[in-house]
Amino acid sequence: MGGETVEEAQQVTEELIELGADQVNFLMSSGPSLNESLEERSPVLSLEMLTAIVETAHTQDTLVVGQALFPEEAFTAIEAGVDEITSWPSLSEPMSEELINAVVSNSTPILSGFSVGVPQEGDVRRFLDAGGTLVFGTFFPNSGASPVSEFRLMELQGMTPMEMIISATVNAANALGLGDIIGTLEVGKQADIIVVDGNPLEDFSMMQSVVYVVKNGEVVVQPE
Repeated sequence: MGGETVEEAQQVTEELIELGADQVNFLMSSGPSLNESLEERSPVLSLEMLTAIVETAHTQDTLVVGQALFPEEAFTAIEAGVDEITSWPSLSEPMSEELINAVVSNSTPILSGFSVGVPQEGDVRRFLDAGGTLVFGTFFPNSGASPVSEFRLMELQGMTPMEMIISATVNAANALGLGDIIGTLEVGKQADIIVVDGNPLEDFSMMQSVVYVVKNGEVVVQPE
């Protein structure tokens, strides 16, 4: 669903929420290839349209997330007040300090999705060291990369085992607006736990050696 004016953007947003959407997803520009320059891609949303989408969704407690594949698009998304950017926003060039500061100062989380868009070397480390929030995410099955593959790519980007675990638990829960229900082991929260045969902080491959799975406080997978 799409629109070409601010009014149409508001209308489409309202229709999506009425249909039961948990989130409103946007795409800043379109084109057949991620390798195209911003000038070669077709713009889809202006700042005014995206701001209207965000304001309309937020009045109904609905999150707005989506792709901003270029720095210029990311600045627009941040200014509009989106809740999450679901793509690395600087693929063809190193992420500028200005963009890092904008993302961090506005507390805008970024989805990893490195199986689709690989950041420039060192960018993820710089982003995290500046206080940025990275949320584990994969475009599986569309990308053909499994969650395990995504973790491997995150490791190649210089993330520590604890940072990867936090990205898939605390950060993911908060990005979904569910941080008060899931994401950490606390009294009163839903107890969804995996138990692995080893210490993933020393060897992250241990995350694949799952022994127990606890769902809503009940063991649903255990050794035979």
